Amino acid sequence: MDADPGPSACSSLAFKHAGREFEVATSPSMTLAALKAAIEAITFVPPARQKILGLKRGGDGKPPSDGDTLADLAPPKPGTRFLVLGAP
Repeated sequence: MDADPGPSACSSLAFKHAGREFEVATSPSMTLAALKAAIEAITFVPPARQKILGLKRGGDGKPPSDGDTLADLAPPKPGTRFLVLGAP
């Protein structure tokens, strides 16, 4: 039986914002701060105003901090789309 590849195998992360679907390229070493900057480039929502629903740290299930890497996060289920809240 194959193990769940988790976020370290992800090459992109799908999310919805304002009713539209987007994808952003990722890597396991990408920090949450870098992910928010990439989301800002697409949505024009500043990182300080972003709330990404569905991201949790692995192990404790708490919301991740900006310094956490994607490898630190709990693995999403296949096909998961995260929701980004915030206004430019």
